[in-house]
Amino acid sequence: MTIDVGTVLRDKLGRRELDVALLTSAGTATHVVDEILGWVEFQWIASSTLALADGPFTPTTAATLPIVTNPAPSTLNDAVKKWLRSGGVDFDGVNTSNSLQLMLRLVQAGHAVAVLPMPILREQLEAGELRQLPAQPPLPPLPYYASFVNDGVGSFASSLIAIAKSTLAANDFFARAPTGS
Repeated sequence: MTIDVGTVLRDKLGRRELDVALLTSAGTATHVVDEILGWVEFQWIASSTLALADGPFTPTTAATLPIVTNPAPSTLNDAVKKWLRSGGVDFDGVNTSNSLQLMLRLVQAGHAVAVLPMPILREQLEAGELRQLPAQPPLPPLPYYASFVNDGVGSFASSLIAIAKSTLAANDFFARAPTGS
C-alpha cells in the first residue's frame, strides 16, 4: 500500500510501480484505465475559534490569512491557486504539507485555513471544532477515480475497486455518484 498525493500515485501507475490507485485526477498513460467513482466536495475550512468577518469568504480575504495545502503538483494545491486567481489574487505564500492530518490539526488549532475534502471533516464539524467558510466563488466538487494498470490485473483490480466503491459509498464519501450509477 502506498499513501501519497495523487500526482505521485499517477506517476507510479504510469511506471507500473502500482497496480491500483484511488486519486482525484485521471491518469495519462495509455496502459492505465480510469474509473470514476464519484465526486468529492471540498470546502474552505477554519477553526471555529478563528475570528473572521461575517459574509462571503473571498480570495482577497483568504490572501490575508495563513493558508495550508498540499505541495504542488497536487489537486488541493491546484484548487487553492485556481480559486485565489479567480478573484484576481496571485498568492504564492501558502504553506504546504503532504499530510492531510497535519493540515487538519493546523486548521483546528487556528494556525491556518485550508481547502479540505468534506468527508474527512464530519466529526470536527459536528463537534463544532471547525466551520465551513462561505466561499465566494464556491468550490466545485472534484472527481475521484480508481485507476489501474490494464496489464492482466483486471480481476484483482475489479475486486479491489468494488470494495473501495462500496466502502466509500457506505460512508457517504461522495457528494454525487457518477452519471448512470
